[in-house]
Amino acid sequence: MENENRIFDLHEKAKLIELKPVKSTNIGGIGYSDEHHLLKVVFKNKTGYSTYLYENVEPELYNGIC
Repeated sequence: MENENRIFDLHEKAKLIELKPVKSTNIGGIGYSDEHHLLKVVFKNKTGYSTYLYENVEPELYNGIC
């Protein structure tokens, strides 16, 4: 149950992250939460989009991507 709560919490935080468009054939958008050090990447795929969340990402890494 604890793990399920953690995952739910991550998804709730991710909803607040605004995506920035990127020039990519594989990535639909990237966003970051400074407060939570949470990176959100939306990948394009054959059926639509898949969202991935990466925890404990330092701002410098995100700034280097964008």
